[in-house]
Amino acid sequence: MRVWFVGLAVMLAGCAGMFEPRPVAARLGGGALRVTMSDGRTCAADLVGTAPWSGALPDCGIARYLVTPSDGVNPLRLALEALAAAVRAGDLLSPLAAIALTDAAGRSFDFTSPVPVD
Repeated sequence: MRVWFVGLAVMLAGCAGMFEPRPVAARLGGGALRVTMSDGRTCAADLVGTAPWSGALPDCGIARYLVTPSDGVNPLRLALEALAAAVRAGDLLSPLAAIALTDAAGRSFDFTSPVPVD
């Protein structure tokens, strides 16, 4: 019985490396990209200059990110953006963008900002 438990523990330890952390969320706000990983880590990158923005988040194993803004064509969204700008609260609304992440193994993960509502 004890040998079975030891064998199971060795097998599970060997499988642990197979489950690399992966991005589970990517959000924009306050001029930054924030990526949350499946192991709970969060990494951020400041988005400076003109869009599209790209770079890497090595602390989270992200070899490349690409943030491409989308044009806002929803009239309600445009009205909310104008209202937020009028009261100087422009950071309350997440920018509309497509976020593409590529990890060191070459796997791609795509997100949108803001997160779509089902």
